[in-house]
Amino acid sequence: MKLLVSSESNRKVNMAAQRMVEWLYTDEELKQDDFDSVAGFRAAHAYPLRVVTSLLRQRAKTVDSSATVYARAKRMISIVLKLQRTPTMQATTMQDIGGCRAVVDSIGAVAKLTEQFRQMSSALDDPKEYDYITRPKPDGYRSIHFVVKYRPKSKAYSYLPSRRIEIQIRSALQHKWATALETIDLFTEQTLKTGGGQFSWKRFFILTSSLFAMKEDCPVVPDSVASDDALLQEIRGLWRGIRIREQFDGWITAAQTLIPQEHGTNATYLVEVDVDRKATTVNGFSAVADAYKAYADAERKNRQIKNRTAVLVSTQSVNQLRGAFPSYYGDTKAFLDEVEGLIK
Repeated sequence: MKLLVSSESNRKVNMAAQRMVEWLYTDEELKQDDFDSVAGFRAAHAYPLRVVTSLLRQRAKTVDSSATVYARAKRMISIVLKLQRTPTMQATTMQDIGGCRAVVDSIGAVAKLTEQFRQMSSALDDPKEYDYITRPKPDGYRSIHFVVKYRPKSKAYSYLPSRRIEIQIRSALQHKWATALETIDLFTEQTLKTGGGQFSWKRFFILTSSLFAMKEDCPVVPDSVASDDALLQEIRGLWRGIRIREQFDGWITAAQTLIPQEHGTNATYLVEVDVDRKATTVNGFSAVADAYKAYADAERKNRQIKNRTAVLVSTQSVNQLRGAFPSYYGDTKAFLDEVEGLIK
């Protein structure tokens, strides 16, 4: 792969990101320069992200041969919103600009992979672990996170700076929940993932998270459940009241595009969804530099188009895209079937 290195200083990147947060531009050229600075810093995560994802994939396959492992580069809008929510944070200290994820079949496989990666992460710089399964987030999010710094060990790449990479380990059940919540945010313009949204939807996802936690014999969301019967009764009420099945089914993408050509193992794909048109398009790239450039170009364009967004993903095959990012296809069938089966 062509190595991407940001030539911008951390100070310049942070100043550019802060101006993007405040959005006080009177100079169009400065606005473009700032976007390019932050996009360049994001692209400089490509090589360490590729290496850490490969390490995660090797470990994941030892506990679940069918594990899905993929990487994603954080969307520009997500970078800006996170800086808005956390004024003390700087772009260059953000932990998840480059992130990879392993989805394994069971909570037992999550535990095994977590232990393996815990041992392996000691060989990486400054490892940190966050357990959101033993201690679920208040909104219901459950997963294991690691954050590491990766600096190339070989002399050939020693000129590359270290970058923080986030690693997530989820069960298939946890993945169904998380991607269904993302679908709601995409197709209803809510902000459940960042703490906003309507109360009924927030409550539904808190309760379904606890329902899934019970199935996996894990701790439920704190203070979410009085009893098993009360939990089921409340979910059933929300299921009927919000008309969950009808709403979700209506969002499944109607306009399907042709499956793009394979671009080799660990190729990079730009996935764009236009909510108004109910259309998802996918473009594949063999050259990572070309992929990051196309990503930045798409985000610039999408700032002028309502309800259109993009994400840059690396997977082992194009067929893994829909399973990794069902929200970008409006596809929540696996989540709905799981909930419906449990509450019946």
